[in-house]
Amino acid sequence: MAVTEDRRYELYKGLEDVMDSQRATTLMELLPPVGWADVTTKHDLDHLAEMMGKEFALVRGEIRELGSGLRAERERSLRVFFFAQLGAGAAVASLAVAAVKLI
Repeated sequence: MAVTEDRRYELYKGLEDVMDSQRATTLMELLPPVGWADVTTKHDLDHLAEMMGKEFALVRGEIRELGSGLRAERERSLRVFFFAQLGAGAAVASLAVAAVKLI
């Protein structure tokens, strides 16, 4: 059965009959604002930590795979750039030699 605000108030009034208002208020403040079924336990937190650990391990693995793929792509791009620069340098050198022969 869910604890409603009316039932909590009835409990408070009953406590006031047994003890003074200040003590009744303190006792009511110690109760959870919802039912005990909604309170998280240490077991719940341990289970959540375990599940999050597994998720983070999966994410780390995916990042490693992505990083490996990016590294391979970067190396391929550097090779293409190097050979393009080498070809451009050879073309400029050939033009310089041709220009010198024309003079």
